[in-house]
Formats: sequence, structure tokens, C-alpha cells
Amino acid sequence: MHQNHAALRYQADCLHNLLQAMLKCCEERVDHEQRLFGLPCSEINCLLLFKEKRYIILTQVSRELGVAKSRATAMIDALVHKGLADKKTDPHDARIKIIVLTRSGEKRLQAVQDYQTTVHEQVLRKFSPQERDQILTCLEKLKYSMELVKEELGEGQGGD
Repeated sequence: MHQNHAALRYQADCLHNLLQAMLKCCEERVDHEQRLFGLPCSEINCLLLFKEKRYIILTQVSRELGVAKSRATAMIDALVHKGLADKKTDPHDARIKIIVLTRSGEKRLQAVQDYQTTVHEQVLRKFSPQERDQILTCLEKLKYSMELVKEELGEGQGGD
């Protein structure tokens, strides 16, 4: 029993170290993206909300990015100021402003998506198709397990 606990402790340390190294790699890629596209990470993430949507509303930005409405407003205003988005009145409810991408915003979004896809394809090319399937399956299980443990520990419930 003691040997199993020692092995689990060792594996937990390995998991921690691997996750830290992967996080650092991802943070460096995000820094590179910010320089490459001339936008802060928050605005890139806001652009990415349009991946499969023609428009969004402020409450969606706030909810999906996990930020206060004031922070979401600042991100949208920055995109509008840079000519990447426009605010329009909802034709069904004048109280609601919908946010749409401009042609320039659509081009920037496509460039971000193309870059991210290229990076991820390059990573996956380092593995055989069978290894890719195994990696993606294991990562999905890891994500699910991390979400379960977060829930069990009551983490991430405070909100803004």
C-alpha cells in the first residue's frame, strides 16, 4: 500500500510538472500571438467568440469569457475603436446592442484561426495518426477529470 502511495505521489508530481511546462509553452505562444496580431489576449479571445456566430451581445462576452460586464464593454469598445467590430441596435429590442465584426475584424479573426490551426497541426504532425488519437483521448479524459476534481473541491464557484 505504501509503495502505491509513493508511486501516486511521484506521478502527481510528474503531472504537475508537465502541466506547468505545457502552460508555460501556451503562455509563450499567446505572447507571440499578441505581438503577431497587434492585439492583447483579451481582445483575441473576444474575436474568437465570433468563430461560429454572426453577432454577439455584451452579456455573451461577459459570460463566455468569465469577465465582469464592465471588462467586456472595455474589450468591445477597444475592438470598435480599432475598426474590428461595430455596435448596432438589435432590430427586435432597441435596448440591446449587438456586436458584429467589420470586414477587417473578419480578416483578423480568420488570420488568428489560421495561425492557431497551423500551430496545432504542426504539433500533431510530430505523432503518428494512432498516437494523435491516443493523445486526444487522454487529454479529453484529463480535462474531464480536472473538471470533476475542481467541482469536488468547490473551486471556481466565486465568480465576479
